[in-house]
Amino acid sequence: MNNFANREQSNQEARYVSILETSPDAVIEIDRSGIITDWNPAAENIFGYTRALAMGRDATGFILPTNTNNHGQAELTRNLKSGKGRLFGRRTEMMAVRFNGSKFPIELTLSSAPERAPHAFIACVRDISERRLANIILRKSEERFRMLVERVTDYAIHLLDAKGRVLTWNAGVEHIDGYRARDIIGRRFHRLYTEEDIAKGKPEQALVTACADGHYSHEGWSVRKDGSLYWSNVVLTALHYQNGSLFGYSRIGCDHTKRKEAEIEAAKLTAVLQSHLRERTIELEAALQLLREAQSR
Repeated sequence: MNNFANREQSNQEARYVSILETSPDAVIEIDRSGIITDWNPAAENIFGYTRALAMGRDATGFILPTNTNNHGQAELTRNLKSGKGRLFGRRTEMMAVRFNGSKFPIELTLSSAPERAPHAFIACVRDISERRLANIILRKSEERFRMLVERVTDYAIHLLDAKGRVLTWNAGVEHIDGYRARDIIGRRFHRLYTEEDIAKGKPEQALVTACADGHYSHEGWSVRKDGSLYWSNVVLTALHYQNGSLFGYSRIGCDHTKRKEAEIEAAKLTAVLQSHLRERTIELEAALQLLREAQSR
């Protein structure tokens, strides 16, 4: 029985060492006093301290250095001494310091390790510098994009949810459609269609087509907030999450009323010219007939 227990303990130790050696995250074993009792290779890479230099040192000197966050360091110390607290069993973002003195953001998960020692704790530390930098870059990119879109006045740009409700607004919506943000956000984009087109189900058909084909384009009469009509060119594009499920749609519209009016005027002028041409042709044919009749006498 003792041999079996010894073998099982040996196997558990081997598994622990294997996990410790291969983990991409820093795995640090800490006693209740906050002293480091184990330090894996990932911790060496992340913090820059060799195992020999880290062993026996106060872990709170690496995580939440005193001159960075006194309150956070005190909380970490209290949690370790009591074996319980807010930092246990959850991922918490905080600051740490490398061997070269540079500070960097980490994600810390603290848990008890009774199988290692009665008062041992395991701190799993993940360097989130790249993730935080990526978030900052993404946020700035989104801010620039939002500023660009919101200030465009020549195009009405909406973001719609899957049911066609307006999620975002830009200056072009107010310039072209007459709607301010408070007038249109949360409302269905159907109000931009004529009553006749709504009765024919064209808004719903536009969403269905865009979802099936990826996009939908249309030229026709649209309705402003004040009820006036304008000739619009609209492109509706389906937007999907990475898993393929539908998020919603982007809708970009522009006012081509002047072009349409010019086309209508050109068509009217063409019709008048063609009418005059037909009349002149009839008159000319009649004159030729009279001339032939005179010559035949």
